[in-house]
Amino acid sequence: MLLASFLFRSCLVLSSLFFFFIIFFFFSFFFFYYYFIYIIKTLCSLSPPVFWSGAGRSPAFSRRKENILCKNPVF
Repeated sequence: MLLASFLFRSCLVLSSLFFFFIIFFFFSFFFFYYYFIYIIKTLCSLSPPVFWSGAGRSPAFSRRKENILCKNPVF
């Protein structure tokens, strides 16, 4: 009886912890995903000399970066 009680309590604790972590990771994933999209949109709205200059890189690199980040249909 004592073993059954211990197994029941441990199973209850483990299932509640599992449920909590699933909810936590679900909400944290969506929070950081939308926060990442907000950062990308903010960077895309900056004027070209601020973000798209490439810091000494070629203009082709800046255009490719703009195409990858700003013209993606996901955003």
